[in-house]
Amino acid sequence: MLASGEYEPVNGSPKGVESIRVFGLNRPDLIKGRQDAFDLACSNIRDWHFQRQSNDVRADRVAKALLDRPFIDVVHAMTRLKPSVAAIVVGQDTVPALVAWQAEYGL
Repeated sequence: MLASGEYEPVNGSPKGVESIRVFGLNRPDLIKGRQDAFDLACSNIRDWHFQRQSNDVRADRVAKALLDRPFIDVVHAMTRLKPSVAAIVVGQDTVPALVAWQAEYGL
């Protein structure tokens, strides 16, 4: 779901399938918005991590801006990824930043 931007019913439940259909949760504009949010979240987390490692004072601003974004649920979903799948979902170059983000802001 994260990278594709599409909602999938949990365990293929009929209720989930119908909810997605009725509410139009997989409309192209919503899918594109979630894809964009995912790409921006990965980029922002990598930027935050680089700035944090460099002791750049802007790191806190980047984190706050990301936490205040309308699609923060995408970031929360990323923090819940199991380590075994994180590299597949967010990309190997984002994993170190995601691990640091999870330690700092994880749920």
